[in-house]
Amino acid sequence: MKTVIEGREAESGGHIAHAGAPLVVLFAASPHGAANVSSVVLGQHPRVFPTGELKEFPYGRQINEGKLCSCKSDSTACSFWRAVQDRYAPFVGLPRDEKVPHLYRIIAEESGRDIIADVAHDPDRAEQLSRNPRLNLRLVHVLKDGQAIVNARLRHRNLGLQYAGWRRLDRTVKATRRWRQHVSRLRDLEAELGPRAMSLDYKLLCENPAESLAKLGTFLSLDLTPIAAKIASGEPLSSAPHQLRGSDKLMGNVMIRYDDRYRRQMSYLEALAFRLTMALT
Repeated sequence: MKTVIEGREAESGGHIAHAGAPLVVLFAASPHGAANVSSVVLGQHPRVFPTGELKEFPYGRQINEGKLCSCKSDSTACSFWRAVQDRYAPFVGLPRDEKVPHLYRIIAEESGRDIIADVAHDPDRAEQLSRNPRLNLRLVHVLKDGQAIVNARLRHRNLGLQYAGWRRLDRTVKATRRWRQHVSRLRDLEAELGPRAMSLDYKLLCENPAESLAKLGTFLSLDLTPIAAKIASGEPLSSAPHQLRGSDKLMGNVMIRYDDRYRRQMSYLEALAFRLTMALT
């Protein structure tokens, strides 16, 4: 089966996405794995609209009082997302595989952009979306150092730091196992999707944006050279117009830097617990 994208034919991997449907780029990673910030990077391209994580939209955590849109409005009052909700309301009761394409279509029409960058921190959702035959979707599996992710998990809102001794190490082991299982499932999904999936090394994106974004640009048939040059120069990236951010740190302009705080913050025993868990599982 072939679909028409950007006025050219493209293999759809046996999918039945309607001609003219927006291209969905799904950035998938474990929590704290840089999927959101990677979508911000791609969102610098004028054809791309980064949404933030749309899991269970509009009943998830995105549209809630106190949750800001990147336009600085409360997400419940943002005119863009209110228009999307109003148009999406007739489809909310449909089965998941049937309603989600309508959501992406509406966002594309409201934004005037033909590529939607969504985020998935849940491997179940990444699998469901990737296997939806009604979507024209490409998966980008964002890879980040496991110790950095486990460290961020332990210190997120100081969760984990309230524990001491063996209980603290137990949380380190559990966080490591969760991360490893998450990565394993996404690697399997990459293999299943074949040419519709790729991996993106976040450290390489930070340290060599030209090489990293050349690979991503080839995958998506986009010229990302100007974005790579901006990152390399140390300039902050512009905030997306209406992104439901996963982190308040991404609310303003975004600096692309690699997070190596785990080298200073993880204790010797936490790092040892991480390495032993990796070796034994």
